[in-house]
Amino acid sequence: MSPEEFIRACEAALICRRGRFYPDKNFGARLSANYDSFTLEAFARQALRMLDGVYVKSAVLDDGCAVFTLTFNGYEGQVKIEL
Repeated sequence: MSPEEFIRACEAALICRRGRFYPDKNFGARLSANYDSFTLEAFARQALRMLDGVYVKSAVLDDGCAVFTLTFNGYEGQVKIEL
């Protein structure tokens, strides 16, 4: 899997609201603009737990968006999600 495909898989897991994905109610994240960056980082780690080798390096709130910095297999990328 290329780094771009991996970022898209991470983005899908973070965008999907937890409990809304029919085949697996544990898929997705509970992200909201009401949370601080530490809570967003914890929810991102929970959402990405099924992807091997992914580490959520940081989560930052920026103008109604959450920016996650992820590392995997020596590659670092960012996912930006509107909240």
